[in-house]
Amino acid sequence: MKKLILCLFSIVVFTGYAYSQIDPQFSQYMFHTSSFNPAAVGEGDLIQATVQYRKQWWGMRGAPETTVASVNGPIKLAKNSLGIGIRFLNDKSGLYLNRTAHLQGAYKKQLEVGTLSFGLDAGFANIIFSGDSLSAYKGDDDYHKDADPIVPLVSASGISLDLNAGVFYSNPTFYAGLSYFHLNRPVVTGASNFSYTLRGTMFLTGGYNYLIPDTKIVLKPSTLIKTSDFVNYQVDLGARAEFNNKIWGGLAYRFEDAVVFLFGINTSSGLGVGLSYDLVTNKLRSFSIGTLEGFLTYNFDFVLKSRTSKYKSVRIL
Repeated sequence: MKKLILCLFSIVVFTGYAYSQIDPQFSQYMFHTSSFNPAAVGEGDLIQATVQYRKQWWGMRGAPETTVASVNGPIKLAKNSLGIGIRFLNDKSGLYLNRTAHLQGAYKKQLEVGTLSFGLDAGFANIIFSGDSLSAYKGDDDYHKDADPIVPLVSASGISLDLNAGVFYSNPTFYAGLSYFHLNRPVVTGASNFSYTLRGTMFLTGGYNYLIPDTKIVLKPSTLIKTSDFVNYQVDLGARAEFNNKIWGGLAYRFEDAVVFLFGINTSSGLGVGLSYDLVTNKLRSFSIGTLEGFLTYNFDFVLKSRTSKYKSVRIL
């Protein structure tokens, strides 16, 4: 297990640090792994509903604004189990709006220690380009034109089948996952020769829980690596401390992008709330006060019970 952890973090250290906005990013990814790895659905014994919202680069016009929501839970089998779920994404960046809906499924095999899961996302991606909101630069030279034949000046949209897959391993103290989005490289086409290709994105994540002896504090380091076609990379590395499974706080660093501050709380009713603030460390700090993100998650059990009680009314006595 120690060798596996060292291998995972070695990849973080020696990976190139070229930054790119690939698929939507979240600083609190460790609380919503099913949003980027379908094999992570149904990990616990309860049904989990999560909503996550991110306002990136606050103060910058056209900056990304993302909402992702999911519901998933386990289905017990004889020895192993299944995880099923549904996921929705609404991601707006500049003139682009990406809306997706996916059904998620995972087969979970119980090992001697831990669970190994294989998952699949199947759904649709709807890309909308608001070309009617585009303001062309009007100059006196011949270079600037009022209309570019490549850029549609009307609202254009299209829809395409989108497939994602992943593998996930977890035990009480450690988890690791690998997933790949847009397996079929969907091409979304619409009016005015509008065409948009969703490039493949790979996610590698992992985390570890370390209980400090004679305390109720658990240290939880975690990492997330994203790469788009192995050309651009994004690396998140951080850790948080959780007290008595109720309250947590932590720090993270996204290479060549931001320092992240994390805070959250769990309630006894199964409700969890988390907040994060990204302090921009690159040149964008001149244009933005930072990034705000929050999530709300609720874990609950759903049991159908047969009705055995009999009720009588004074009206029919």
